[in-house]
Amino acid sequence: MFSTRTQAEALLQWKSSLSFSPPSLDSWSFSNLNNLCNWTFIICDGATGAVSQTDLSYGNLSGSIACFIFTPFANLTLFNLNSNNIDGSVPIAIGTLSNLSLFNNSLNGTIPFQVSNLQKLRYLDLGFNYFVDPDSFDFLGIPLLIHLGLAYNEFELEFPQFILNCHNLTFLDLSVNRLSGSIPESLYTNLSHLKYLSLCGPIPQTIWGLSNLEALQLFYNNLSSTIPLEVGNMKSLKSLDINTNIFHGELPDTISNLTNLNAFSVFTNRFSGKIPQNFGKNNPQLATWGPCRNLTNLQIERDKISSGIPAELGKLAQLGVLNLGANELTGDIPLELGGLSLLFNLNLSQNHLRGRIPQTVGNLVMLEYLDLSRNKFIGRISEKFENCKKLLSLNLSQNKLSGEIPRDLGSIPSSGVFRNATWNAFVGNLGLYEDVEGLTPCNSSATKRKSNSKKVFNAIIFPIYGILILAAIVVGVFLYHKQRKILDEQSKKSKIF
Repeated sequence: MFSTRTQAEALLQWKSSLSFSPPSLDSWSFSNLNNLCNWTFIICDGATGAVSQTDLSYGNLSGSIACFIFTPFANLTLFNLNSNNIDGSVPIAIGTLSNLSLFNNSLNGTIPFQVSNLQKLRYLDLGFNYFVDPDSFDFLGIPLLIHLGLAYNEFELEFPQFILNCHNLTFLDLSVNRLSGSIPESLYTNLSHLKYLSLCGPIPQTIWGLSNLEALQLFYNNLSSTIPLEVGNMKSLKSLDINTNIFHGELPDTISNLTNLNAFSVFTNRFSGKIPQNFGKNNPQLATWGPCRNLTNLQIERDKISSGIPAELGKLAQLGVLNLGANELTGDIPLELGGLSLLFNLNLSQNHLRGRIPQTVGNLVMLEYLDLSRNKFIGRISEKFENCKKLLSLNLSQNKLSGEIPRDLGSIPSSGVFRNATWNAFVGNLGLYEDVEGLTPCNSSATKRKSNSKKVFNAIIFPIYGILILAAIVVGVFLYHKQRKILDEQSKKSKIF
């Protein structure tokens, strides 16, 4: 077993190899060799005094990991270099770790198969680097591994087969790589303990049978299929994110079975049909969102969802974000949405919604972002808006709103609820008016009278100006010739004398 002095010297050797070591490593010095356990970022085993954990995450370090010698650290269980600027490749001699995190650095090269020799490893995160495919043929299964993060790397080959032998995995993230081929169906039978799954590439339908899964992320792929009814069997699901794909068809009514959902993002797909709204076996076409009481984030933007906004959305008491923008929704805004007391972001823009903006919107006192632009709303802006004092962004443009903007809301855009609104937040509402520079005057009858008066005024004033200018020109020419004549006569007299 190596002495603590040997371990201290190994750490100092690595520190000296760094291109930049921050002041937080000042305690790492030869003058402090005997106080290794008091060095910053170092935790020692209480029984042996040897280093057991090295946590340098967010340490502002720059350099290479290749110079770190793991050999003296027989008892090292945790090595964390998260979010630094460490480059190079992972050393082959990696020690006896149970927790290795090199997330968010500039590491590259092949992940050495020796990593799989860490049979006690429970946590491995190499995401957000530049790793290429691991040595899959020599990679062994890591039986105790429960967390594996390999997202945002440069994998290009097929699905890493060693993962299928990591039977205790509960967290697997392979998102944003360039894996080829399909995900093997045995993934879902071998890894029955999975709770978090984020993948890229073609996905087999059997994925919807993972009943223990709590988070499923398939965003930013080119997945083209429908969501099957079996999604309703994933009753442990808390987060479902399939945004920015080519999913199509209707959202199945069985989504209402996912009562533990707190985040649901399906925006930028090609979904069509109606938003599920009425619960009951007697209506197999639709289902309620009401039972999803834990939902905090609901985003169904840029799809082709039609019909009205379900009043049942007002039952989602925990909802903070509701984004239904850029669809084909029709009808009124349900009064029930005014009961979403925690809502801070509401986007219903670019639809075919009509009617008046309900006064109950004024009950959304936590609202920070409101976008109702590009619809067909009519009528006046309710004075209840003055209750939304936390608004940071407001867009009511391109509607059919009319009347004066309530004075109680403040001067646009310098105070009150509109203090952060841009001048074009109200354009396109021909009946809306306020003494604001840049706001297009309304086209109401009163405005028409003003416009007609202005035309009469212009018709009278401009001809008068023309006559006066013409007269001034004539007088100027007359005076010029008269003055020229006088000068000529004086010139003749001077020649005589």
